[in-house]
Amino acid sequence: METRRCEQFFQISTRIVDVTDILVHRYGSLEFTKKLTFKQTIKIINKSFEEENKEKLFRIYLSLLPHMERQISFNDYYKKHTKVETPKIMDNRSEEEIMAEILDIK
Repeated sequence: METRRCEQFFQISTRIVDVTDILVHRYGSLEFTKKLTFKQTIKIINKSFEEENKEKLFRIYLSLLPHMERQISFNDYYKKHTKVETPKIMDNRSEEEIMAEILDIK
């Protein structure tokens, strides 16, 4: 049980570093997040990850473009290499319950 909690802690810590890194890279600061609700912050985080992935795919696309037998637009390439994932399990807990669980890691 203790090992599982340690694994969860490191997984969450890694994600927090990733999120912080992407947000600071995109917006220059995290100060603006203090004025946002939890849901607004999550939307910004999701959009930031989506845009980061789109930029990476664009760089890959540019490197492959000269070697394509049949060139396709970036939009077609993007659609082909991304798929919308629908969440299988929806977490209906309140913000307080989720934060309590995150902070309860001992």
